[in-house]
Amino acid sequence: MTERLARIASEFGLAPPIVFERYGSGLIHETYLVTVSGQAAQYLLQKINLNVFRDPTILDHNLRVLSDSFGEHTPEYPFAHPIKTLNERTLIRDGVDCFRVFRFVPDSHSFDAVPNVVVAYEAASQYGRFGRLLSRVALDTIVPSIPRFHDLSLRIRQFEQSILIGCRERVTTETPTIERLRGYFHFADEYSQAVAIGDLPTRLMHHDTKISNVLFKNGSTVGICVVDLDTVMPGTIVSDVGDMMRTYLCPVDENHCTLSDIRIRPLYFEAVVSGYKAGFGSALTDREIQHIPFAGKYMILMQSLRFLTDYFNMDVYYGARYDAQNRDRAVNQLMLLEQYCDFVG
Repeated sequence: MTERLARIASEFGLAPPIVFERYGSGLIHETYLVTVSGQAAQYLLQKINLNVFRDPTILDHNLRVLSDSFGEHTPEYPFAHPIKTLNERTLIRDGVDCFRVFRFVPDSHSFDAVPNVVVAYEAASQYGRFGRLLSRVALDTIVPSIPRFHDLSLRIRQFEQSILIGCRERVTTETPTIERLRGYFHFADEYSQAVAIGDLPTRLMHHDTKISNVLFKNGSTVGICVVDLDTVMPGTIVSDVGDMMRTYLCPVDENHCTLSDIRIRPLYFEAVVSGYKAGFGSALTDREIQHIPFAGKYMILMQSLRFLTDYFNMDVYYGARYDAQNRDRAVNQLMLLEQYCDFVG
């Protein structure tokens, strides 16, 4: 494998001797930290997951558009620009696989979980800042990499379809959970109405605002930039704020099975709201701000539906370490949703 990686790296002008180390906790792409002898700069070499992103040329196109815009309008932002090959390409194929290289942001680190409210605030501020800077990029220049990714109406239809055609043994044992989830389906209509009347304008959004996608200065809680931009596409603030609500407010993650541990931490909610508003600034409308609490409802419900849909479909999307893991994840998120709705009203 190292020989293959060295051959790929050489196309990007990275000459041996080179050291490759697996990097990061991400589950999508296969990423390596690249250290070139005699160079202070380091790089990230990435093999794209073609099961998730069927057309890697879309990722390449979008990244080039974003790179050009940030390079022109905000060169001070430490954007993770793609490195070009000797033939001026930023994506290469090797057999059935596709690879790309980024310059590694020096003196940076990330968190796998939110350790405190300071980090929650800073991460939300970084995502708000990034959303504000994305407003310089024309919407129609970005091609959706995962069409309808955060379309709750679509996820509801997929859920109902899985009930009809999924594993009967699994479906029939989850009737109470199914009915509890259906009690929240009106969120899809509320969202559509808000978009239709202009309360939630279409913007370019990150769409994957987990804490590990924010880089911080080494040894500090000072944010540097946002990374992992493959899901940057048109959407609304509901996607970005809602996913932070889903993943920052609870002290345990979606894999935790002790439901009594699932709760909302008010100070973290306040940190996300204030941080995002501070980062986005005056570009965020009053109507958008009013919908921030709703964003958490929308995204937590969607994730619970997606987990249970996958459970009924025999774990074909998320996979599972044990038979009922996606069922347990769905119930975890449903409990979080109920706690959240009680909290925000």
